Amino acid sequence: MQDVFTQSLHDATIERIERSENILHLYINTDGGFSSKSLIHFTFQHVTTEETDEPLQVGQWLIYYELQKTDSGFAFRVLFECPEAEWTIAMKRLEAKYYIMK
Repeated sequence: MQDVFTQSLHDATIERIERSENILHLYINTDGGFSSKSLIHFTFQHVTTEETDEPLQVGQWLIYYELQKTDSGFAFRVLFECPEAEWTIAMKRLEAKYYIMK
C-alpha cells in the first residue's frame, strides 16, 4: 500500500465505484495527475463510518487527500472538485493496488 502513496494522487479522477455490504471498491484513474501509475484500486474493508457533503461520483477530481492511522484502523480524507465535496471514510482495513498501463 505504501507504494501507492509515494506519488501524488492530486488531479486523479474517480473511474469506478463499487459497494457491497461494508466494503467499498474505489478505482482511481491517475492519467491526468502526477503519478506514474495508471490506475489505483482502493479496497476499504469493514467500513465503520462515511461522511460526505456530496455523494461520490465517477469523474470527480481529487485535489487533496490524507490517510491517518486510527485506534480502530484508518481514516481516509479527501477533497474533491467537480462537484466540490469533502469525504471521510473510516475503516478497519485498507488495501491499495496500482496498475501501470503501457
